[in-house]
Amino acid sequence: MSAPLGEEGRGLWALLFAAGRPVAARRLARLLACDEGEVARRAHALGEYLEATGAPLAIEAVGGGYQLVLRPAYHPLARSLVGEAPPRLSSAALESLAVVAYRQPVSRAEIERVRGVRAERSLAVLLERGLVREVAPPPGAAAEGPHYATTDEFLHAFGLTSLADLPPWEGVGGRTRQAELNLGPPPRPRGETAGDGEVPPEAGRG
Repeated sequence: MSAPLGEEGRGLWALLFAAGRPVAARRLARLLACDEGEVARRAHALGEYLEATGAPLAIEAVGGGYQLVLRPAYHPLARSLVGEAPPRLSSAALESLAVVAYRQPVSRAEIERVRGVRAERSLAVLLERGLVREVAPPPGAAAEGPHYATTDEFLHAFGLTSLADLPPWEGVGGRTRQAELNLGPPPRPRGETAGDGEVPPEAGRG
């Protein structure tokens, strides 16, 4: 028999349920009038309670915060209600996402230099999916205009707690564990054949 969940744990449960997405630990601490260490303790207690009671939900640490998630056994049932997941990202979008993940903040010009193809289409898809966001150029950046960085949604989608969980990248063309994150192969060296209808960055530029 599971230990009862106190009012403090129920409060955290209520906040995460209402949010429906990851909530930073510092924000939870502010809302619950406690420190982040206490938030972690309550999250642990809530996780143990949900598991012990056989609840279809679990608590997951992601992006410096916490989120309620559905246990995998219930995913098919949930899909019958909300429909199928969006189409998988193309290899071109995955390559661009890998460059952003490992080199952020990074400009579109740098993404195109690394991959050897234009990146407007893949970046548009990544922005639409909420996996990357536009950020200001870092001080001293060679390229002006928007740069790109990953989002908390990226961490959640690939099961990462933080960017520190990314496996090492051995460089362009090197073998890495990127495939384990479904990030696709390492970006192609400049000059290799473009894929998914993308064209070299020079094409169409005048």
